[in-house]
Order: sequence, then structure tokens, then C-alpha cells
Amino acid sequence: MPDQPPLPEGQPPTAQPAPDARRPNALDEPSEAATTLDDAEGLDIEQFADAAALESWLATHHATSHGIWVRLYRPRSGRRSVDYDDVVRLSRAVGWRTGTRVSADTESYLQRIRPR
Repeated sequence: MPDQPPLPEGQPPTAQPAPDARRPNALDEPSEAATTLDDAEGLDIEQFADAAALESWLATHHATSHGIWVRLYRPRSGRRSVDYDDVVRLSRAVGWRTGTRVSADTESYLQRIRPR
């Protein structure tokens, strides 16, 4: 941390956010993590047009997969995808859990799901 000049006597320090503090709208901005997390964990990125497509994938793969990143498109993108609530509900139904969510690009983010 860079050296800061001394404070005038009797003046309290001002609170400053940590340099790595997340902004409330961080999911609206691309993240470098989105391009490296899938490689680091060996998980595939899958996208599903709707809840039925995710449900079908989970029925087939939930017992053998170590997890996936689900691409969720932001409403303003105009592209169809399963929504977050369905990802949570369907993951829990097969004993999986949701984990990290990272911004992939300006139109989508990635939600990690994996077995408990």
C-alpha cells in the first residue's frame, strides 16, 4: 500500500474501499476470471435454452459429472437461456449445489454447479 501523508492532528482517517472490493454492478462488466476459472477447474461451459434442457442434461449427467459452468444470458442480451432460479431449483433436485458466479462478457455470466 502506498505511503499516505500524515493526517492533521485531531482529524479521523476517512474510510476508503479496499482496492479489490466488488462493485454492486460487477456482474455487468466482463471479468478475466470467466476465461480462466473453467480451465483451472476442468469444467465445461454449457448453455441451455430453457429449464427443460438443463433438466434433461442433469438427468443424464448428474451421477457422472464433476460439475459444469452454466452460461446465463442477461435479459438485455435478447438471447434465450435458462434463468438463475431454475438453475438453483434443478441443481438442488439432483443433489447438486450452485457456486461461484462470474461475468463472462457483456451479454452473459457463468454459474458453476456441481455435486455436493
